[in-house]
Amino acid sequence: MLKIDLHVHTIASGHAYSTILESAAYADGVGIEVLAITDHGPSMAGASGIGYFGNMGRVPRKVRGVNLLMGCETNVVDTDGKIDLDKGIIEELDIVLVGLHKLTPYPSNLSLEDNTKSLIKAITKNRVRVISHPYRLDFPVDIVELVKAASGQGVLLELNLSLLRLFGKNEEILRQVNLMLETAEKLGVRIVVSSDAHIATEIGDDSVLSDLCLQIPQGLRLGDRNGYVEVKEFLK
Repeated sequence: MLKIDLHVHTIASGHAYSTILESAAYADGVGIEVLAITDHGPSMAGASGIGYFGNMGRVPRKVRGVNLLMGCETNVVDTDGKIDLDKGIIEELDIVLVGLHKLTPYPSNLSLEDNTKSLIKAITKNRVRVISHPYRLDFPVDIVELVKAASGQGVLLELNLSLLRLFGKNEEILRQVNLMLETAEKLGVRIVVSSDAHIATEIGDDSVLSDLCLQIPQGLRLGDRNGYVEVKEFLK
C-alpha cells in the first residue's frame, strides 16, 4: 500500500465515482499520509470548468489524518506544449500533473517524436511537477528523452498503477516501464508511483506491482525515505 498518492480523481473529472471527502476518508482508513486530488483539466470532455480549479483554496488541506493536496491533471492541448490551465490558476494549486489524453483537443495518431516534443515543451513552458502515465500505448513517446528532460526541469515521471492494472500484461507497456525505471536509476532521477484512482477503493493500491513482479529500486520513488516531508520539499 502506498503512503503517498499524488494522482486521484473525483466526480469532478466527469468519469470518476467518489467525492473529495469520500476519497480522503478511504485514504485515512488505509494509512495514506498524503493524498493529491488531481481532477482532469477543463479541456477534457466532461471535466469541470476553470472555476472548480480557481476555487480550490476553500478546501481544507487536512482531512481526518490525511494531508490533502489540491491540484489538477492538466491536458496538453497542442504540439506547442500548451496546457488547459493558465499561469494564474496554476500558481494557486498545490500540485500540477500533465499528460496526453483522448477526449481533449490534442491531436491523435501523432508520431512518437511529436508526442515526446509536445510533453517536453509542456514541462518547459509550464509550472508542472509530474508527467502522468508518460508511456500510454495511444500516445507513444521516447521514454529515455522524457526522463532526461524531466530531470532538467525538476519534474517527476509517474509509474501509473491504473495503467498497469489495465494493460500490465502488454509487453510494450512493461518494456517502457522497465526502461523508465532503469534510465531514472542510471541518471539519479526519482519517480512517483500513483494510483490514478477513479474510485476511492483504488487509492493507494499498489498490489499490481507484486502481481507483475515489478521491482522498484530502493529510494528511487518520491516518499520512500520520509513520506510527507519529502513531498513538501519537492513541491517548494
